[in-house]
Amino acid sequence: MAMNTSLITSPSSATVPTKAPQAAPVLSPTLHRIPGNLDQDRSSWWETLFASTPRDRVVRLCDDFLKDCDIWFNFFHRGLFFKSFFAQDMGAHVVYAVLAHMTFLGEGHTEAGRKRALCFAEEARSMVTHCLTAGYYEPTLVQTALLLVAFEFQPHTWQNLGRVASALGFMEGCAKACLPYWSAPATTDLPPQAAVTSGIRKEEMRQMCWTLSHLAASSTIWRHLVGQPPLSLASADPEKFGELFPAHLFDNDRKAPKLYGWSLYCAGIRLWHTALNRVPGVHPNMFVCEQAKELLPLLDSAPCSGSRKYLWQAREWVAAARGHVGDLDIEGVQQWFQQQKDVLMNFEPHEANNDSKRPRPTYAWWYLMVAYTSLQLSGQYAFIAAEAEDVLNLVLKSLDDIVSSSNCNNFKNLCNAVRDRDDELKTLRAAAVSNEYQ
Repeated sequence: MAMNTSLITSPSSATVPTKAPQAAPVLSPTLHRIPGNLDQDRSSWWETLFASTPRDRVVRLCDDFLKDCDIWFNFFHRGLFFKSFFAQDMGAHVVYAVLAHMTFLGEGHTEAGRKRALCFAEEARSMVTHCLTAGYYEPTLVQTALLLVAFEFQPHTWQNLGRVASALGFMEGCAKACLPYWSAPATTDLPPQAAVTSGIRKEEMRQMCWTLSHLAASSTIWRHLVGQPPLSLASADPEKFGELFPAHLFDNDRKAPKLYGWSLYCAGIRLWHTALNRVPGVHPNMFVCEQAKELLPLLDSAPCSGSRKYLWQAREWVAAARGHVGDLDIEGVQQWFQQQKDVLMNFEPHEANNDSKRPRPTYAWWYLMVAYTSLQLSGQYAFIAAEAEDVLNLVLKSLDDIVSSSNCNNFKNLCNAVRDRDDELKTLRAAAVSNEYQ
């Protein structure tokens, strides 16, 4: 496979091949001969990477990616990642996808930086497609595909809803084809080191599942903002998670303290999906209300160690779901808006720290989630209109900064959709007040 080392000038859309899958090799890829020239191609990808980017810089960028707590879509075990990296047992496509994110975050404020980031992403996508076409189905391809989904949620130049949908579909196709070969066997039947690796892989898959579900939920918000229906995705349907990830991933989550926060975070996202998908035999509003009533006390009493940020994000998803079905009471609505204002004010730039003045592209998903929920709540609760306007102004200010620095027309369109819906609600409220005086 010939590598394209030039900067890309237009996006490409990859699809999952329909060729029947082959089992991934038991031996590491460096020891297993693949039909054709895939071994040679895989080796050349590393050579091309280190020829264009110094090895030390690649290592540093990967390490920054793995240690940055603001990169919420990191699902890798750092030790295992670098063990595979230095042995070159992992596919280079994983590293290319990581570099796409790090290049965008570090250089995305310039046109050249955005193009470099897109180049890394497109090369990673081409590598995954090449491996799948050759019949080489192994789970790290799914990791790369998921990183590429996350990349499509970064506000880059060519971002649009079509690319997001394509990336989500591509990833789900990869998961169905590849992850059956990564099912974690009973660790008691394995040698000690293999058992440790198996446990790590299981946790990586669990976090991949949560990450994908979160991205699918964000996609739904984006589509609602522009008046489009949600995508029909297994990752957006709690009843279909098993089509992508082995069901045992969620066994005994609540019995493991370090996984408890993750489990509740996932439950919050599932509740949001449930609010948008009719449950057979159950009124969706009633179902969401009942589930939220069970989940909120668990969130309030959960230990914060190692999972604080995921607990507050879980509360955000629960509030979004309840707001979607009109289940929040007056106190809950007021509390939600006050919390958003507090957090948004903390994101405001401070004169003493020039770095804080830079836009936060990795938070664009959260800004839009806050905007969407604000619109939902202000449409149902007229008394909160002033607070909603304050929150929307803060959100739109941050999103405008992101749009200005990224030249992302999709986010510009989403911001315009927020403003249009806000104007529509203002008109409706004004008409309601006018009718009261007639």
